Amino acid sequence: MSEFENHQFVFVCGLHRSGTSLLFKCIGEHPDISRFKDTGVPEDEGQHLQSVFKPASTYGGWGKFGFNKNAYLTEASSLVCDRNKARLFSEWQKFWDLEKTLLLEKSPPNLIRMRFLQAMFPNSYFIVLKRHPIAVSYATQKVNKKSIYSLIEHWLVCYEAGHQ
Repeated sequence: MSEFENHQFVFVCGLHRSGTSLLFKCIGEHPDISRFKDTGVPEDEGQHLQSVFKPASTYGGWGKFGFNKNAYLTEASSLVCDRNKARLFSEWQKFWDLEKTLLLEKSPPNLIRMRFLQAMFPNSYFIVLKRHPIAVSYATQKVNKKSIYSLIEHWLVCYEAGHQ
């Protein structure tokens, strides 16, 4: 049995500026849960702590990645294999306390990669945070100068994909 099979994975999903960082930190305070902390990458996101798949920035970043079909990963992805599963766990385990059974990870593109993550780690759960699209869009616009219309469309595209 592989070491990662002794753990349950909890993935926090939701677009940038939807509140996932705060939720991730709050859940990560539970004594039975290990989360990434003080990793040196933005918001301690797992997407930046691995080399199996590309981060959202590759596909345009905030308010854009969901428009790029290459950003989507499902169980049909060629990346789903035992070698990549072991590599992903190996890269992430450096930042988790493996004495704890529940391992927490958060990255905005998880929203469009839940089926991929479920295929990689069948013993996983997903918490999807859905903040109102107008609030997310205005908050995102401070960082990304896209139109509110485009940012709301991005929200709709990503959350629709997350439900498939």
